[in-house]
Amino acid sequence: MSFNQKSTITYTVWNLDVWGHGPDECEDSLGCPCMADDPDHEGQRIHDPDAHECDAGYDVNDRCRVGTVEVQTDETVNYTHPTASVGWYPSDGAIVRALIDAGYLKDACTASDVDIDGESDGLLMLDESQDGRPLFQLEYKSETAVDVQHAVTVSP
Repeated sequence: MSFNQKSTITYTVWNLDVWGHGPDECEDSLGCPCMADDPDHEGQRIHDPDAHECDAGYDVNDRCRVGTVEVQTDETVNYTHPTASVGWYPSDGAIVRALIDAGYLKDACTASDVDIDGESDGLLMLDESQDGRPLFQLEYKSETAVDVQHAVTVSP
């Protein structure tokens, strides 16, 4: 027998002071060694990571607590299994949706726009999928399990 249960995980949201730039932002004024003369256009410079090593990247200089966000999870737990344990892990989509609802991300953002790394009961790092720019840190604060709503029979 399985039970549908819900859990609410509360995270502290940390805004990040990020230094650096992505490869698509390389330019001579930043001193990027990956800039080279464009062989097809005299006097123009291009990003050429093959000819010169690109050192683009990001560093988190500092962080500032900006609030909290609650993420809802759904889990089906099989209590008849001898090694059954209860654990709720939010999906990337649930995390992104909670951040949108709380006003931290734009409505157009999807789970594929954000890379989420870390443990759901610890520290989660959220980066832009496109260039790896750090967006937020989510720090586990608490978890509240909601009472069992109803039993469901799961067929093998």
